[in-house]
Amino acid sequence: MSGIYALLPFDGHPPLSAAWTLSYEMLFYLIFGLAIVNRRLGVAVLCLWTFTCAAAMLRRALDLIDLSYPLSFLLTDYNILFAFGIVSALLFRSLSVNGASGVLAAGGVVFAIAAYLVVWHDQSGLAVVFGLAAALVITALVRFEIAGKVRVSKGLVRLGDASYSVYLMHGPVIVFVAMILDRLGLASCLRTVTTMGVMVVAGLVAGLVLHVAVERSILRVLSKYLVGRRLGVRCGYPSGHDGG
Repeated sequence: MSGIYALLPFDGHPPLSAAWTLSYEMLFYLIFGLAIVNRRLGVAVLCLWTFTCAAAMLRRALDLIDLSYPLSFLLTDYNILFAFGIVSALLFRSLSVNGASGVLAAGGVVFAIAAYLVVWHDQSGLAVVFGLAAALVITALVRFEIAGKVRVSKGLVRLGDASYSVYLMHGPVIVFVAMILDRLGLASCLRTVTTMGVMVVAGLVAGLVLHVAVERSILRVLSKYLVGRRLGVRCGYPSGHDGG
């Protein structure tokens, strides 16, 4: 239970470094869950929430408002990124390959502009711009993959499957590796590139281990449970009936 409480939003830094994004995801899943229960109400709330976040972002950009917690959490720019993901999921199948090429190019241009503003003008607060670029690129690449224009190796597919575990593990593992290297006196001996390489590899390996040992097992159990529930409902079995 303590792990669940650690993911609840609060004004400060969470115990797990990656948990700050998970708090936003919990909020999104709560609203999306409402759409599953009642589609019209859920979609209405989701649209209203997104538009309110966008309005708050524009007002912050114009220095018209300065939100404090909890409104700073509920109406942050990051919440707009969920809308990008929804739109991407709805549109990628209707794209032609040529259209996807244009979308990919647009994503590259948006990313280049955002990167230029960050590197050369020290501009901050561009999460939505980078998110838009990522959404455009991902939409195009998924369309290419479905059309058979892009082939991904099995190794990269496995790494993609484990990406969430890698995301959760990389922070603590990097800190742990840095402490070990320092204790062994290697931190001052190794080049920066070598040290970073060791940290990256350690984070990837730890994430893959977590995925295989924990995440995949949980997904397998949940999948069997959900499939069983669906079959029971379709066959008219009461809850807990095995169909025998």
